[in-house]
Amino acid sequence: MLGNISEKNEKLLDLSWREIAVFAPLIACAFWIGLRPQLFLDVVDRRWHRLLRARAAGLLRGAQAAESALRSASPTASLR
Repeated sequence: MLGNISEKNEKLLDLSWREIAVFAPLIACAFWIGLRPQLFLDVVDRRWHRLLRARAAGLLRGAQAAESALRSASPTASLR
């Protein structure tokens, strides 16, 4: 690995043009997020809050439905 390079491998490039074409936008995005993270975080934050609100509303509706189903299925429900 750290020894001499054989003649067969001397002409190999570190990266091909395809690899550069794939990695260049990824590296640019990583630098952009590092330099201006608030732009990225604003988008993520809005979507995250929307997801949490939807999840909380769904859980509350689900919990209320489950509670009413349990009440109607319990043997003591007719005594109330």
